[in-house]
Amino acid sequence: MRVIQTLQKWHIVLAVVAVVFVVLVVLKSTSDTDDGYITTTVTRNTVTESVSVSGFVEAKNTAHLSFPTTGIVTDVMVEEGSIVQKGTILATLGSRTLVAQRTEAIAALRKAQAGYDELVAGPSTEARDITTQTQAAAESTYTQTVQLETEKVENARIALLSNDLAAYTKDVTSAATAPVISGSYTCSEEGLYAITTYRSGAPTGYSYTYEGIEEGTDSVNVRQTAPLGDCGLTIQFDENSNYGNTQWMIPVPNTNSPTYTTYKNAYELAKEAATAAIEAAANNLSLIQREAVFANAAPTTYQSRQSQAAITQAQAAVAAIDAQISEKSIIAPFDGIVTTVDILPGETAGTSPIITLLAEDAFTLTARIPEIDITKIQTNQVAEIVFDAKNDEILTGAVTFVSPLATEIDGVAYFETTITLTQQPTWMRSGLNADIDILTHTVADTLALPKRFIQTDDQGTFVLLDTSEDRTAITVEFYGNDGYAAITGLNAGDTVRVPVAE
Repeated sequence: MRVIQTLQKWHIVLAVVAVVFVVLVVLKSTSDTDDGYITTTVTRNTVTESVSVSGFVEAKNTAHLSFPTTGIVTDVMVEEGSIVQKGTILATLGSRTLVAQRTEAIAALRKAQAGYDELVAGPSTEARDITTQTQAAAESTYTQTVQLETEKVENARIALLSNDLAAYTKDVTSAATAPVISGSYTCSEEGLYAITTYRSGAPTGYSYTYEGIEEGTDSVNVRQTAPLGDCGLTIQFDENSNYGNTQWMIPVPNTNSPTYTTYKNAYELAKEAATAAIEAAANNLSLIQREAVFANAAPTTYQSRQSQAAITQAQAAVAAIDAQISEKSIIAPFDGIVTTVDILPGETAGTSPIITLLAEDAFTLTARIPEIDITKIQTNQVAEIVFDAKNDEILTGAVTFVSPLATEIDGVAYFETTITLTQQPTWMRSGLNADIDILTHTVADTLALPKRFIQTDDQGTFVLLDTSEDRTAITVEFYGNDGYAAITGLNAGDTVRVPVAE
């Protein structure tokens, strides 16, 4: 008792402090003058009109559940405080086998639904990334294969065309030594170099012309190799031979070489291997590209129907089991929290409610608006709410429904109005009471003046400025029920006065 009395004293002290604070605030904005006037300053502020009512919290869904028939309770699957989903079996009268079958059927249904959701959603971002990477790797492999195999074929061709090249004389009686041919033949054209030597003023005394694959003229070089045209071959003549008017033929490739067939076969095999390798890489790339298109494509009508059919089949299985256990079980009609369980296994259950289910996190705040204020209330109006259970916290909400039907209480007509909270706190419970201010009209950032400083007569509405004996006409845009009015005709900072007697 002493604790309660002490708390009451503290409440009285706090109330007195609050009143003193309000008085000081008023005195700060208004002050007495020596000539019997009080003054105040025009400010920019928000002027509001509100309807103040009380309200209470109700659960949107509350179910008092019972068995459809009398029997011995074999299982109670929940306890007070259990959070359950719609369709959960809460208690049964002896159908354990059916309950197990239903659990299995529910799992199959969820699996079918997940399969359909996955089909509709398509591959995940990770799967798409893997598909893209796989396709890029196949494209890179194809490009590298083409480059590598082309190089192999080109090397085999160069080896074939450059193998054992030699110059053959057209004159079998010539005693001159055949010039030596070396180098790697890099041109694509096959054929013959026809060389004709003749005496000239060159240092060696001889020059030559060549035609066939290439055409040109050059001096005979006997001390070192010299280029023969521009296809990579070189030629060197013998310094002890007489090359006057001799003719030589250089076949490319040298089909007379004993190793020609070996190089020819190697070249053909290289081409065949290249064709096979490139074709394999191309086929692999094409396959991966088709798989990527298929993987990223929207589901076909057939796939969608097949997946939906699987869901329908699973739903039918659940429904068939539910039909068997519906007369022996209590099943949650919605998601919620169990608040009451008044039965134990082994007891005989009648048809009276034994389990109460409350929709979790589903509450409505209801206010009763008297008929004198109902015309001011509209949907989407902002409301400020203070609950008795949490009076140090101001919540906000909005009017979402106004009943068109009145309820008479003590001879007064009231209209039930639903207010939806902007954010529902975790401590919300059904049955909590609240004080509600519904903002019916708000003018923000306007010139505001306490209503007592505004005067009206048959000549109009006016105020008395502290700097003038004449009255100043103003226009009142809106009278709030917070003690202020929104006005025009003055400036922020102007000082207004009114006789104390007023």
